[in-house]
Amino acid sequence: MIGLDGVTFDVINPLIEEGLLPNLAGLIVKGASGRILSTIPPISGPSWISLATGMKPEKTSIYDFTYRKGEDYDLKNISSIDYVGRSIWDYLSKAGKKVGVMNYPMCFPPYEVNGFFSVGLGTPEDKDFTFPGELKKELETIAGGEYERTVDYHKPCYEDAELYLKDVQRVLNKKIKVAKYLMKEKQWDFFWLVISETDWVQHLMWRHIDENHSLHEGEKSRSLYEKFKNLWIRIDRAIGELAEIAGENSNVIVHSDHGFGPNESVFKLNVWLELEGYLVWRKERKKEFIFDKEKLFEHFKALAKATNLNKLAPKLYNYGRATRKKLIQKTIDYIDIDKSIAFDPGHTIPFGGVYINDRIAKTERKKKEISNQIEQKLREFANKNNVKVDIWHKSYSSTKQSNMGPDLIIGMDGWECVVLKDPLNGDVFERRPYSSFHTGSHRIEGIFMAAGPDIRNGQVENLHLWDVAPTVLHLFGMSIPSCIDGHVRADVINNEYMESHPVNIQEKIDGTSSEVAEKTREMTQKEQEAVHQQLKDLGYM
Repeated sequence: MIGLDGVTFDVINPLIEEGLLPNLAGLIVKGASGRILSTIPPISGPSWISLATGMKPEKTSIYDFTYRKGEDYDLKNISSIDYVGRSIWDYLSKAGKKVGVMNYPMCFPPYEVNGFFSVGLGTPEDKDFTFPGELKKELETIAGGEYERTVDYHKPCYEDAELYLKDVQRVLNKKIKVAKYLMKEKQWDFFWLVISETDWVQHLMWRHIDENHSLHEGEKSRSLYEKFKNLWIRIDRAIGELAEIAGENSNVIVHSDHGFGPNESVFKLNVWLELEGYLVWRKERKKEFIFDKEKLFEHFKALAKATNLNKLAPKLYNYGRATRKKLIQKTIDYIDIDKSIAFDPGHTIPFGGVYINDRIAKTERKKKEISNQIEQKLREFANKNNVKVDIWHKSYSSTKQSNMGPDLIIGMDGWECVVLKDPLNGDVFERRPYSSFHTGSHRIEGIFMAAGPDIRNGQVENLHLWDVAPTVLHLFGMSIPSCIDGHVRADVINNEYMESHPVNIQEKIDGTSSEVAEKTREMTQKEQEAVHQQLKDLGYM
């Protein structure tokens, strides 16, 4: 399995038509393919967890990179111990299969599997990121130095998008080299490589990819798009190389976790909730936030006038990071919880996650009443401003952990709109990209392709992320745990295999009380802070 974060047919189909991606084109011709539908919201945190477990966010309790834990609203970064359910590699390990998992997001700390495991996005710097622990040195040796897991596209030097593409390709080449080594030298029955760089590149470069984007720069953008194609040529070649190592008797799956599209608008959710009387800011904190941001901006502007900005940019960036660390990091710190009825405590920017305050609305009935009021007012606001709004209400269940998610999930402009949470000034809704570093945003529809001896040929429709896990387990001839939400997809697997391997649902497997969680540990406060900073640097907050 090869996971390509954020990939959409809107990007790869034109490249396939140009003849630039022969290996991806071959998967489509020889096997099963179609659009795969992501989670609500379509964010890497919940989507990769749903892919791994076969469960919807309502069951895993993960809706973001962060989640609510306990009675307060200080969101925590998710780790391998936090999501409900077992993953594909857990079930396979327990069945005696050898597994290899590489660069999997939001699974720090790594834990014991029957094989090897390296974690990717969501891992603090300078931390052990592999099982077994000694594998880390082995990967660094093969990579020829530091094994880099992220490339922060918000660094000022990456106003030069060509430089960013070069750095991404350098990091990606290391990962491909390591993946080929692991596949050749280690024993495995199941191998899953995740490439996250495809997502980060599109956040930064969508204005250059999409000629209709408001920040498209004509010939400059078209030139950068040609260089973007080179990155995809390298990825496609890697897919062919890895498939060749796997061998013709292996089934190969290439998929994404969500799709992508332009970011052309901004909505300040908590400011709107304040204007509607649901949220009260802590006045001293709000003043502090505005003062610090304005002071920092003026300081940068003065320095820029007095010096060569290009030479100073890295120093400014490092100074800004150091200064920002001194400021309050979390939105929740600005909100007066005792006086606020509803608020987003600081979820990442692709969506709004509104919580109805437990301290004020003490019953489920009261929460639903307030949620309905907010939906009605938000739809009125959207109509007045010619904005599309999608709203999902929490489905209350008997599982306390599942009930810890937002009471309302809000997507604006078909996920085209970035949803900001801090006490900002200016218009509540603006028709503009979030920033020149963040010109693309997530969409629901991603990609799915599969080919191999057990795969049928043809189009796949209405495929969901949570269908992948049970389909893969079935390809290993395993029973499907009844706790899994997804289904074995007979439109992916050929008739011969399906007839000789009837689907068996195993009622006794309880995926909601993972034995694996006992082998892991919670993140320390320092690790939480490091991951929070990583998510900020990558533009998710």
